[in-house]
Amino acid sequence: MNTPRTGALILIALLLQGFLYAADLKNRSTSASGQFIIYCDDKDLRGRVVIFAEEVKERVLRILKERDDWDMPVLITLDPAIPGKTEPGVNLALIHNPGGGKVEINVRIGDDPALIHLQKHIIRALLLEIAYRDRPPDPRTPIVDAPWWITEGLIQTIRRRDGQLTTDVFKSIADRSKLPPLDKFITQPPLQLNNISNEVDRACALCLLEALLALPNGPENLTRYIRDWPAYHRDPVGGLTHHFPVLAESEKSLSKWWTLQLARFADSERWQGLTLEQTDRELTTLLDLQIAVDKTGRTERYPIADFEKYLPKPGAKQTLRATQTALIALSARANPLFRPIITDYEQITALLIAGKTKDLPARITAAETYRKKLTQRMALITDYLNWYEATQPTGRNGVFDEYLRSTKAAQPKPPAPPDPRITEYLDTLEKEFEPLIPPGTQPPGGAAMR
Repeated sequence: MNTPRTGALILIALLLQGFLYAADLKNRSTSASGQFIIYCDDKDLRGRVVIFAEEVKERVLRILKERDDWDMPVLITLDPAIPGKTEPGVNLALIHNPGGGKVEINVRIGDDPALIHLQKHIIRALLLEIAYRDRPPDPRTPIVDAPWWITEGLIQTIRRRDGQLTTDVFKSIADRSKLPPLDKFITQPPLQLNNISNEVDRACALCLLEALLALPNGPENLTRYIRDWPAYHRDPVGGLTHHFPVLAESEKSLSKWWTLQLARFADSERWQGLTLEQTDRELTTLLDLQIAVDKTGRTERYPIADFEKYLPKPGAKQTLRATQTALIALSARANPLFRPIITDYEQITALLIAGKTKDLPARITAAETYRKKLTQRMALITDYLNWYEATQPTGRNGVFDEYLRSTKAAQPKPPAPPDPRITEYLDTLEKEFEPLIPPGTQPPGGAAMR
């Protein structure tokens, strides 16, 4: 039962709430879609952030191919940093109450506003809203951010589509065979924004995001993955294979798919690919294995067929793993005729790594035989084309001359010019009938006659 004192306190609280609301109303702006509400005393900054937030949202929705069906608003508060206090620059939180939820971004702006990386936190807020839109958070369970690599992947995808990225980082990864395993990559902690060493992880996040988008129903499945992330955040690989069934065949196929995607990104600028000769030359180099034979690091070279000699060596498996990765990378830009051969050698290296050498001599011999036959036949074709080009006449041979003459003769002739006597007669008639037309009137044809 409410006492008079309690009622008075409630009234005072309501009045204070109305006063604070009125004060906030003077210093806030709402975006065009209504989802973003910006609180800031600087009117110009507030306006720029409103526009920027909507632009980021539009880009994210376009990448995910999602409609603008937001449910929770995003409140962004911009305040100057407090001198002498080491407060966090940005604090993001999801707040839910019986009346609905909201995402809050509280920003403390210091001397360099660029250090805030507001784009990243707007994307985090958008993904958080998608994940909890139809899932009121359990008070006993902590709120989980969307996967860090999706946030970073979206940032880098936007930059790439704006022409701000190159493939240099991917090339460095492929050249050094530093391909991070997928399970370790997507379970590692979020990146530190200002750490230059994280450029490789940002590049891999871009690669993974765009590779998933390119799969069948990629954008739809990725959005479902984001929505279900609170349920799958402890098993990110399981959630990935659940929402992308094409990746769920086996752990080996998932690892191979990931390696191939990195290799393709590394060579995405080499859209023309390698010639037959270039592919054969690179394959020959890869199949000449350089293996460490003792603990001092001394190496010796072995052809891949001499596995009985090099498999006992201490550095054999490490070299074979690097060779397998390089073969996958080569297949992404190899001449199409050579890709089955490269795939065969990649499978051979996998068997060698596993120590399964049964029937390998015959398989290596078959692959090498097929490779030699292919290069020989292509050389014969090249020689024939060169001979044909050199022996054929370069001028006209007259085969089509008769056809051209008959075609020209069959073309309709232009009409003869009109008889000048007819033209003179028509002019005379026009002059004779001119008085019959009253001045200022139009003839039946519409235009006045002279």
